Amino acid sequence: MRRRRPDHLRPDTRSKYANRIRQRDGEPERREDGHDGSQSFEQVARFDVEKFVSVPIDLGPATDQVFLLLFGTGIRNNNGLTGVSATIGGAPCVVQFAGAQGGFAGLDQINLLLPRSLAGRGEADLILTVEGKQADTVRVNVK
Repeated sequence: MRRRRPDHLRPDTRSKYANRIRQRDGEPERREDGHDGSQSFEQVARFDVEKFVSVPIDLGPATDQVFLLLFGTGIRNNNGLTGVSATIGGAPCVVQFAGAQGGFAGLDQINLLLPRSLAGRGEADLILTVEGKQADTVRVNVK
């Protein structure tokens, strides 16, 4: 059984190796942490001739928890997680962390727990709001 733990994703508990953002050919990736401490990164987009296109996120078996990590700026000064919300295709996501990324000056991170209700949804808009200000909408694809 594979579990992904948010504790491993928080900047204050990360290992010295987790401070690196891994990307393959500049394409965004998703990171998974196993119950045994193992980690894997999976693409959530690929470059297709002229633009990035989404790659389906597999939520895996019902026992798995899948986290989507977002990176941006202007997030760290929120007034707590109650001021941060995210939806994918209208379905609310649990925000596990929203603050400084910890490894790069000025870079902030948000960890979203993807709800199982998204399984089979396909492409949908991800809407992130921090302290009443909505970020640019992005598309994600859930298998």
